[in-house]
Amino acid sequence: GWNIYNSDQAETYSVATSPSGRIGNAYIGGTGNDGKAFYRYSDDGGLTWSSPLMIYDPGPGDTIMGTIRGVDLTFAGESPCVVYEVVTQIISAGSFFPGLPSKIHFWSPAVNGGNNLVLADSNNVPYYPYNGINDVQTPVCRPVIGKAQGLDNVLFVAFDATTEFYSTSADTTSFCAGYFMVSQDAGATWTTPEKFTPSGNPLLDFRFPSIAPVAPVAGNVATVHISMQGDPTPGSQVNGSPAGITAQFFHFTTDVPLQTVSDIPVTFSVDMGVQAFEGNFPAGANVVVRGSF
Repeated sequence: GWNIYNSDQAETYSVATSPSGRIGNAYIGGTGNDGKAFYRYSDDGGLTWSSPLMIYDPGPGDTIMGTIRGVDLTFAGESPCVVYEVVTQIISAGSFFPGLPSKIHFWSPAVNGGNNLVLADSNNVPYYPYNGINDVQTPVCRPVIGKAQGLDNVLFVAFDATTEFYSTSADTTSFCAGYFMVSQDAGATWTTPEKFTPSGNPLLDFRFPSIAPVAPVAGNVATVHISMQGDPTPGSQVNGSPAGITAQFFHFTTDVPLQTVSDIPVTFSVDMGVQAFEGNFPAGANVVVRGSF
């Protein structure tokens, strides 16, 4: 059978499984939960589900920085890892502002005390307003997330972003490009977003990234695979233009070197001066750090 739950009407949801078989479901909220993001899980193959956990709350008011379309989910071990997009919108009007800066967020209960991190916005991705045909795109949007095979700490995120190029048609629609980020500490820190789609001739509009959920690992390298739609005509169909099929799918791949223990120096620095002055730390005594890595 099936059950209805309060999600957005635009199929804005993602499903993934953990190593133990837990099924996770991240989704954008529906009526009454507009602009919010939620996570729930099932431990019995999807028969029953936990109560939804709100992982993003835009706060009170009618004009908010709320979720809209992009959301994706993976697991770092048993910890869910969710990426989603937010943009300024007016809930009562059902409108949003694609010309204003948007953001890509990351959430995991094991990172930053369960508080969201901003992965991408106008601070680390060149900002260009989204103009033209309404495909519910924003300056940074449609994030997807994957992980490295057998490694709980290595995550990959791709998304698309507007560029400085616009079509010369009546709609003056934005061209978009693909960006890529890496985390090697389960999402706590990330590399600066890097554009991976070409800007050359011919100029193509790259949208809707899809990332392999698991990147195979050989030796000390993870191979990431991403596909995107590329189209010489930006947007789904520019108003006034003849209907046609000009889009194609493009495959991108990159090898990501993985950090090893030798790549991560750890220094313990302990000042026992006060304890020595007070006579609690005699000359010749040792400070011992116990643990394993």
